[in-house]
Amino acid sequence: MRSFEEIRGQCSALKDVLVPNETWEGFRAAVLESDEDALQQHILLVAFRRGLLHQLTTPVHRYLIDFDRQRMRLNKNHLKDLREAWVSPDVAAKRHQKTRAFWGRLTELHVAEWLEEMGWTISSLEAWGGKLDIECTSPTRNECAIEVKSIVSEDADYIADVNLPGQRAAPETLSPYQASNLVLFRGLEAADKLRDCEKVRIACLVVSEEIWYQFESSLKETWSLWDSPRFIEVCPKLQQAIQRNKRIDPENRNELKRLIDQLNVLWIVKKSLGFELSSHRVVAMTNPSPSPSCKN
Repeated sequence: MRSFEEIRGQCSALKDVLVPNETWEGFRAAVLESDEDALQQHILLVAFRRGLLHQLTTPVHRYLIDFDRQRMRLNKNHLKDLREAWVSPDVAAKRHQKTRAFWGRLTELHVAEWLEEMGWTISSLEAWGGKLDIECTSPTRNECAIEVKSIVSEDADYIADVNLPGQRAAPETLSPYQASNLVLFRGLEAADKLRDCEKVRIACLVVSEEIWYQFESSLKETWSLWDSPRFIEVCPKLQQAIQRNKRIDPENRNELKRLIDQLNVLWIVKKSLGFELSSHRVVAMTNPSPSPSCKN
């Protein structure tokens, strides 16, 4: 803990955004009181132990700190999610919710960084106050808007028949049908957010390596999930999430198809245990449909 504290004192990404002064003492006390199992809930501390803390702080420096122009219009919800998600509450469901929010916000920055490294130009981020997650120009000069959806290990609760507070999904209870349902729902959420955008519309689904095996068999196939979208035997927890989105009717397959058809392209991206991104699949809907590398 002392080594982490020393690094925090020298790192503005930690001190100003991820572990600001108003939450530092609570975080420090929680860590010191935690046993080894509980320490695994602290994302930043685990990354520090694994020598990967820079993978979390670098995009924060790049997009939230290093440019005064950007810092003046930062999205307060983004900052709140980034500074609170790693705190381990007593209620498991609440912890999962906060962790999902943390990774959702940070993954948006990871995708922006990944694209810039491949020659894309970022013009706006929701983190800067924009309306969409990422607005950018591709190396082939297409003006694009990207909605990023992160799928992490905490999302296992959405693909299992687990519906009791504090109950965690066991690996053997996870269903490939529910994995497809979750991927479809995330794609529909992205399409809904982009439906009124006049730029090239891209849904970017980023699946973490620790849960990738649940989706791999489906993602390797030339499947009909996007050609003829439908939900199959949705588990209770995911059903509740779908019902909260009033603009997505899971029973209206024609409307689901119309919504998906709002997209130009959908990217399936894998995030490694070292937080590195790699393109796994590009599902072209309507031209232009650029890939992350713009090679096709």
